[in-house]
Amino acid sequence: MIGVSAIDKIVIKFHENDIKTNIIGLNPASKSIVDSIALFNKPSGISENIGQ
Repeated sequence: MIGVSAIDKIVIKFHENDIKTNIIGLNPASKSIVDSIALFNKPSGISENIGQ
């Protein structure tokens, strides 16, 4: 899923720069896909991707 990967990259990049994010405007189907595939919302998902 290219869109989910793009969201992950953006959220992780913002997190690296101490910018809080809130994804809004997703329809229920898209939210479900992001919730199941994205790394940024998994336990330690961001820290694993930014090397913490």
